[in-house]
Amino acid sequence: MSLKVALETLGFSPCYHMVEVFEHPEHADFWLAAWRGEPADWDGVLGGYEAAVDWPACTFYEELMQRNPEAKVILTVRDPQDRLLVYEVKEGWEPLCEFLGVEVPDEPFPRLNDTAEMRRRIRTVQAISLAVPAVLALLGVAVLALLWRRAGQ
Repeated sequence: MSLKVALETLGFSPCYHMVEVFEHPEHADFWLAAWRGEPADWDGVLGGYEAAVDWPACTFYEELMQRNPEAKVILTVRDPQDRLLVYEVKEGWEPLCEFLGVEVPDEPFPRLNDTAEMRRRIRTVQAISLAVPAVLALLGVAVLALLWRRAGQ
C-alpha cells in the first residue's frame, strides 16, 4: 500500500493494488480467467491504471511486460539488465524517484502498511465476519416475527 500511494503521489495514478479487487468484485473473474490461462480483457480491467503493484498483478508481470514493453519493474532483487529496482519502502523517496526519473516530492513518504495497521485491518475483517452473520440472523428473526404477527391478525 505504501508503494501504491508513493507511485500515485509521483503521478503514476491510479495504481492498481489488491484492494481494487475488493472495491471491484467483478475483477475477480478476470484474475481467475488469467490464472487459468484463458483469454483475459487486460485493457478492460487495467486500461485505466498507470501502474500496478502487489498481488494479483505481480503474478502476471510477464504478460504485463509484454503488453507494456516500456514499463519499469520494482522488485526486491536487482538485475540491472532488466530495468529492475531493488527497493524497500523504508528507503523512502530518493531511490524510487531516481529510478523513475522524477523529482522527490516535498512531503513525507507514505507509511501505511506497518504491522500495527495490518493487525488493525485483520481485526476489522474479523469483526465484520462475525457481525454480518449475526445481523443477518437478527434480521431474519425480525422478519419471521413480523410475518408471524401479521399472520395471526
